[in-house]
Parts: sequence; structure tokens; C-alpha cells
Amino acid sequence: MPLAIFPIVTVIAFYLSAIGMGNQAHFLLNKSNLQAIDTLSQDANVYQISNMRRHHKILNDQLISNDDSYTTEREIAAAYAGKIRADDLDVEKVALLRKKLDRSGIVSMAREDGYIVLTMGGFLDNEFGYLKAPNNDIEVGYMIPPYALTVISLTELHNGWYFYYTT
Repeated sequence: MPLAIFPIVTVIAFYLSAIGMGNQAHFLLNKSNLQAIDTLSQDANVYQISNMRRHHKILNDQLISNDDSYTTEREIAAAYAGKIRADDLDVEKVALLRKKLDRSGIVSMAREDGYIVLTMGGFLDNEFGYLKAPNNDIEVGYMIPPYALTVISLTELHNGWYFYYTT
């Protein structure tokens, strides 16, 4: 039975992406994880973090650029020891947050002025992902606070969450 479900799910996923509904489907499948990222990042006092797999790895305002991945609690603690102490961070929560980003296909998270931006991909100033706006206070042409990138496309998803593209 599980083998019979795979082709059906695959066809549905391709169909949704072909008609522009792939972002909504991804959001619905990851909604609880995205909300957990929002809540956990606030609780952990983390306002900026990457998934620790790409070239630039960031935790709050400490940037490390090298080819190593930091995916375990021990690796994160060693790489960011000074930042973890300075910001009084809980390395277990930081590692859990990194894992949740990775599970949802999010490469970085930033929060500022009540906004949370979850970047899925892009290059330099052209990126896309999810954003949660306080009071649904966002529209095309608006500059997202953490990066000051201009929103060129915006799809409302649910309860203050949007899918965005910038340039």
C-alpha cells in the first residue's frame, strides 16, 4: 500500500508546483515546524541563524565563513562558544533550531521589529521564502526589516504568514 501512495503524492506535488501552488503545499506540510521555529527562536533569544550547511554560517551577529558544516550540538558549541557565552544562549536550543530549519528546507532565519524571515534560497538580494509579519503589515514594494530587501511578490498563506520573493 505505501508504494501505491508514492506515485499519487508525486503526481499531486508536480501538479501543485505547475499551477503555482507548490509554496502553499510546502507551507501546509511544514506549518507546525515553521511556527516552532518562530517560537523557539524567540525563546532561545536567537535573532539570526543559518542552517549551518552553506558557506556562510551565522548565529546572531557572529558570521563564520568556511567549508565545514556544524550540524551537531557539540560542533555548534565549539564553533560559536564566544557568541553562546556573550549572548547567554542555550546551545541545546540553538542546535534544535538549526535542525528545524534544516528539516523545513530553510537556509536562514532572521527576526527584527516583529518580523521573522525564513529564507529558502536565492542569491545575494534575490531570495525567496516565508515571512511572518506583525499585524499582516506587509505588501509588495515593502522593504523587509532584517535585510532591507524589496518584496516583489507576496502570497498570503495563513495567520500572518506569507511566501515572498525579493529583488
